[in-house]
Amino acid sequence: REQEEQHIRREMIGRLQRRNEWTCEVARAYPRLVAFIGLDPSMSGGELVAEIDRRVSEGARGTKLHPPNQRFYPNDPRLRAAN
Repeated sequence: REQEEQHIRREMIGRLQRRNEWTCEVARAYPRLVAFIGLDPSMSGGELVAEIDRRVSEGARGTKLHPPNQRFYPNDPRLRAAN
């Protein structure tokens, strides 16, 4: 079961990353749009930072989170900046 859950988690993160890439592409094609990317707190800290850095370099200007849909609390410690 754990192996299958990890597979599903990786698949969902992959979908999120592809959607973020598409969002940045569309915003570059239509400069009046502002790209906001999605993040998933199930990503490791390194994955979160890498995704943010990658998408900022592609034009992202903000993040969007959907706590009820993604099943986490807005004050989830996984989303805090590292000191």
